[in-house]
Amino acid sequence: MVYANACGANDELVFDGGSFVTQGGGVVARLPRFAEAVQVVDTCAPPGAEASSDGIDDVLAALILGVRGFAQKNRLGHATLGLSGGIDSSLVACIAVEALGKARVTALAMPSRHSDPRSTECARSLCDALGIELVVHPIEPLHAALESDLAAVIGERDSLVAENLQARLRAMILMAHVNRRGGLLLNTSNKTELALGYGTLYGDLAGTLCVIGDVSKPDVYRLARHYDAGRGVIPGFVFDRPPSAELRPAQVDPFDYERVSPRVEAIVAGADHDPDLEASIRAAEHKRWQAGIVLKVSAKAFGTGRMIPVTRA
Repeated sequence: MVYANACGANDELVFDGGSFVTQGGGVVARLPRFAEAVQVVDTCAPPGAEASSDGIDDVLAALILGVRGFAQKNRLGHATLGLSGGIDSSLVACIAVEALGKARVTALAMPSRHSDPRSTECARSLCDALGIELVVHPIEPLHAALESDLAAVIGERDSLVAENLQARLRAMILMAHVNRRGGLLLNTSNKTELALGYGTLYGDLAGTLCVIGDVSKPDVYRLARHYDAGRGVIPGFVFDRPPSAELRPAQVDPFDYERVSPRVEAIVAGADHDPDLEASIRAAEHKRWQAGIVLKVSAKAFGTGRMIPVTRA
């Protein structure tokens, strides 16, 4: 039996290749996964030992193939992303370079008055190690101007309005660079954040392609450590720092990701129920409808494979 599988990506679907030939109940030949290949097969050859597949290798390869396929098939010559000095954007930058090459990736660091200086230092260090262009564009002048102009709307200085304003300023700057250069904006939100609605519409949820939108927060760390092993391109501070959007003083993400993420994954897959988490996931449905295309690497990803209505009265 000859099993021929497609290899490549179409929107959110990533086809993994790995075509194989069986004879007498065993596999006599198998092509590589996530890479196009041609091979002449001797069907009389004895079955060989099957190599074990590393799941984390497969996910990383799928994400790289997904970004490459989307850019190539849509004739998008360049990718831009916001690089915060956090783990999510650092991993997306690494994936983008593997998919497109360093000459076709630009990162923007956009520090605010609340940003740890080490965030921008880590962004610069990562870009230097990857060999990609980094543009540092502080948002403070725009932030201060809008604070003054919208003082009556913002109200309390550290309100949600003030936090979202910063995220949307960053999206505006990112899109200006995309419009000037062409190509696409890569979104850096992970699956746990998308599930719980921890993101700003028209802000950090902006972007054509959600590269890690089907990867939970703990798995983002695992993928990043796996990629960085032997390369040493991601600064240690990126792994060690508490996750933070840096939108107010001393802000940290309000989740224990190691505990919450598996529960969220089980609820999304329909294998578990938790009224409080389900309420948070339902409340964020309208955000996911307006998010970019999520590359699918799990059994149940957000997007066309999970068509949930926003209004469920």
